[in-house]
Amino acid sequence: FQDLLLHACRLLRDYPEVRRYFAGRYQRLMVDEFQDTDPVQAEMMFLLTGTGDDPNERNWRKLTTRPGSLFVVGDPKQSIYRFRRADISIYNEVKARIQACGDVLHLTSNFRSVDSIGAFVNGQFVGKLPVQETDVQAAYVKMETNSPNPKANKQASHGIYALTYPKIPGGKDEVAAIDARRIAAYISWACQDGNLQIQERTGSAWVLRDARPSDFLILTRTRHYLHLYAEELEKRGVAAETVG
Repeated sequence: FQDLLLHACRLLRDYPEVRRYFAGRYQRLMVDEFQDTDPVQAEMMFLLTGTGDDPNERNWRKLTTRPGSLFVVGDPKQSIYRFRRADISIYNEVKARIQACGDVLHLTSNFRSVDSIGAFVNGQFVGKLPVQETDVQAAYVKMETNSPNPKANKQASHGIYALTYPKIPGGKDEVAAIDARRIAAYISWACQDGNLQIQERTGSAWVLRDARPSDFLILTRTRHYLHLYAEELEKRGVAAETVG
């Protein structure tokens, strides 16, 4: 994979006619998950969208992107691919270069989570991340939720809960089997005859509906016992997808 990047980048850098051809063919370039971009990919971006006084310029740092040719989306807090040469310092450098000739917009609004979730998350990270961005660490940014908390009722609620259960005797196999039966039984019960209702946002209103299997996600620490959960759900006629 690295050869694909290196040779493609060398082709654009060393052969101006190739660069002009692809720049004409692909007039607009959009890069998502930009925080995962490595230096070679960043160079390719500017070679494809850049212009300069010298049409044969080989140094991408001396190129300026053509208006409207480059659009990137990224979150420095998600820059976790250092092993793949993704580097937050490259992110910062490219961001500064874009800011010099275009616009940088900050997206901080969260439309997925209710306010109580936002308050919980903000409380976990405030004071743990620096206020100012550095070459190795993204800055703390408060999450701004835009969904009010649903009205509390006896059938459905919201928030984050920690559930603790008594220790199950037996080895790992027995514990996994019992856990799979309990969880499958609960999901099966919840999805039948309106036993559990879910609050769902529809437009500007919150409505109640019956629970369905797609409302539930089971996460396990390893893949070893996934089949047990799938089998127990299947016994009860609950449609499920197993991945991992």
